[in-house]
Amino acid sequence: MSSMGVIGELCSANKKLHVRLLYCVMAAQFIYIAVDHFVYHNRIEDPLLGCACEYCPGPVAWATARARLETAIAESYAEERKPCKLREDYYDESEDEENEAGSGEQLVQVMKRKSTEQQDAWRQMKWVGQPAACPVRGKVIEKLDIQKNFRRGYALRFVDDVEDKTHLLPWLLGSQIDLNRRHRRVYIDLGANRFRTSVEWFLRMYPCDFTEVHAFEVNRRSWRPPRSAFDEVSNSMPGSNDSLLVRKKAGIAEWMLQRVHVYYKRASHMDDEAGGLVNITRFVKEELGLRREDAVVVKMDIEGNEWSLLKAWMEDPDMPLIVDELFVEVHYAHPSMRAFGWDEFSPITRQDARRLLGDLRWKGFYVHAWP
Repeated sequence: MSSMGVIGELCSANKKLHVRLLYCVMAAQFIYIAVDHFVYHNRIEDPLLGCACEYCPGPVAWATARARLETAIAESYAEERKPCKLREDYYDESEDEENEAGSGEQLVQVMKRKSTEQQDAWRQMKWVGQPAACPVRGKVIEKLDIQKNFRRGYALRFVDDVEDKTHLLPWLLGSQIDLNRRHRRVYIDLGANRFRTSVEWFLRMYPCDFTEVHAFEVNRRSWRPPRSAFDEVSNSMPGSNDSLLVRKKAGIAEWMLQRVHVYYKRASHMDDEAGGLVNITRFVKEELGLRREDAVVVKMDIEGNEWSLLKAWMEDPDMPLIVDELFVEVHYAHPSMRAFGWDEFSPITRQDARRLLGDLRWKGFYVHAWP
């Protein structure tokens, strides 16, 4: 073999070696880029943290960060969600000085002095009240604000309606847990009055699709359900430039009205057929057969009879397990409620009303004062 042939073979062999080496280098570089992108530059959207950035951590680092965050959240709320040890802690009695001042110039002087001592957003600025010191069932709930008669919106002139319920919306249990996951979802209205008074409010505003509604109203003239059911189909219209999707404000549909059952009897803690009284505890347990696994929301406005009924409920260990959320208009005598005819409830005081609600929370009822 000539020297030129040997050199040619060596060059050919080196060329093949260089090509293979080049392929190896390119493959290693590709793997490096892929791993780097996967670990450090992967786009991840996580519902817990709401991360939608271009350079979030990769799955391994993200899982570690998520676990740390969940641990931190659990630790930060663990102390806050522990139930209070004393019954009196549920009374929220920090405003006793104002409560004892009553009304008039004495109350004004107390409030002026307190406003100069500390900046308090909940005194007049906020429509929504502050959280209570004691959670109920591990959930936050509003403070019992008796100085405003449990009617913040009206007391602070945000609205002209003394029965305004806006201040309750942030504290609804249905906003903290999803009651729609339960198969049977029941709303019970004790003292329904007119259809619009409370039944319609719960159907529209409470974040739960109730499968049953049971309304008690002793006055047949008061109860006025819609005469004609609302037609959702005919009310729909194509989207417009101003985002309107309906022709008029929606009413209550026929299928929803069929879920409403009305009882022209008085809610009570005992049965009396002659007097038109129904033992609500028996009605809930036996007639409806409600259990702990059902979603049960109760509103109570029975003109003073709530005291005997609720005392019976507090002695029944089953009721706080069956009733998920309770709304009660507690009646009492106080000068600030004289214009509404509440003097007839004397000698019950506002402090008595607060203690009743506090005792209910102590017993495990997730209860609000209904305006």
